Amino acid sequence: MMQQAGEQTDASVVSDADLPATTSLGPIEGVVVIAALLASGLATLSLGRGAGRRLLQTQPSSPPPWLPSDVVTIILVHLACQVVAASLLLPKPLPEGTVVWQQLAAGTLASLMSLAVAIPLLRIRSGSWSALQLTSRRVGGDIAVGLLMLLAITPPLLMLAGILNQIVPYHHPILDFLANERGPTGLLLTAVSAVVVAPVAEEFFFRGVLQGWLTRVAPAAAIPISAAAFGLAHLDHGLGWIPLVGFGIAAGVLARQTGSLVASIALHAGFNAIGLAAALAQLPASP
Repeated sequence: MMQQAGEQTDASVVSDADLPATTSLGPIEGVVVIAALLASGLATLSLGRGAGRRLLQTQPSSPPPWLPSDVVTIILVHLACQVVAASLLLPKPLPEGTVVWQQLAAGTLASLMSLAVAIPLLRIRSGSWSALQLTSRRVGGDIAVGLLMLLAITPPLLMLAGILNQIVPYHHPILDFLANERGPTGLLLTAVSAVVVAPVAEEFFFRGVLQGWLTRVAPAAAIPISAAAFGLAHLDHGLGWIPLVGFGIAAGVLARQTGSLVASIALHAGFNAIGLAAALAQLPASP
């Protein structure tokens, strides 16, 4: 995000942790990049043929029965949970220099509260758990294809993020947090937010709810629109939102092909874990 962490005013600003990051390359890093691109190419080929293609074959499933009113209700629920989480964990007015962990904790709490309210509401609305797409008939296969997609898309997306970072420097409040707090508690909070809560919440809302509804009303546009919405939700992270649109397309394809969010959640968790590791590797040795 372009603002400094102390200037943020609500819990949503640090509820996600998509952290594409790059640095200047030395000889060793150059070899790693070449190896990553080769692995990306092989993974892409696998998704088009062989075992990867079989895992990515469309699984029969009906679009979720969401109505526009359901989507609006979930958005309002999420906004309300942000307000409640901020009121519980953030002082008002927000003073300059507010500790970033408070904002990170508030964002994480808001996402958990949103899921806790939205999932039962949509379960009642749909009449079945399967409509929520949180389960899978082949969990292992969905996780495998999610990780295969991760290998395919991460190197090119991080390279694109690095190029864009030269135009508009990437900024995220979590980077500020990690720059000053790398103790066990800080790292655990960041990892839980980035690798557990954000993937589940964002895949449920963007791919499960938004894309699920669009699949009924505009099937051809469902994936592009949900991917664009996902990218634009990260608009104040410099130009980092642009590669995230590509990420959203990949996640949307997984959700459509597998009929479940398991694969896209695995992709999202892995992507955030790599971004978090890259961010930590670039920080100075001492806070």
